[in-house]
Parts: sequence; C-alpha cells; structure tokens
Amino acid sequence: VIIAAKNYPALQYFNKIVRDRNISKTYLAIVVGKFPEHLLIDKALEKQFNKKFNRGQTVVNERFGEKAVSECRNERTIDHPTIGSISLIKIKIQT
Repeated sequence: VIIAAKNYPALQYFNKIVRDRNISKTYLAIVVGKFPEHLLIDKALEKQFNKKFNRGQTVVNERFGEKAVSECRNERTIDHPTIGSISLIKIKIQT
C-alpha cells in the first residue's frame, strides 16, 4: 500500500491516522477450495528472518508472538473445470 499526499499537512494527517490505527485495512484474496462463509483468525504472530529464503516471514508463535486478529468472509465461490472450487474472500485486519 502506498499513501501519497499533495502537501505536508495532508501527509501529517495520513501519518497520524496510520499511527493511531484509525485506518481500516481490507484485502481481497483468491484461494483454491471452498472457503467457509465466515472465519475469525485469532493467533499470536511473530516476525522472523528465514535464512533459507533470505527474507523475513511471519509465523504463528502463541508463546512469544503479538496478538493478531483477522476476519475473513467468503464473497463468492465458483467451480472451475480444472482446479475445482475457487473462493474470493475479503479479509479485514482488526489488529
């Protein structure tokens, strides 16, 4: 996500709402399979560096991770002749 501002006051405003978490983050994803109508994911996540792939990644770590809640809704599921079911899901990041 890229946020651009036309002037400095607008940039300050955008920085403040992002910092104060007053901005809503919603994503669309296409997944293979029939996704449930509604799914709440409530897991503790931790950022780690993966030496094998030489990049950072996020993993579930209930002991040391930070609370992360995401709400997923199935918007539409279709049957593909080769792949099978494909679902379009909307994901809202709550924390």
